[in-house]
Amino acid sequence: MNCEALVLLPGWQDSRGAKIERAIAVGLGFPVWLYELESTIANATATLRRFQ
Repeated sequence: MNCEALVLLPGWQDSRGAKIERAIAVGLGFPVWLYELESTIANATATLRRFQ
């Protein structure tokens, strides 16, 4: 595997492939992050407001 971490997208629990990738990453000791769209949008909106 040629990566440093795994980022899981919303709904990953419904994907057989994503579950396999997560199991492999955890087994190899890679960090696993959950991407949260709502908080990302909120952070981007707050950042844009500072520059207006």
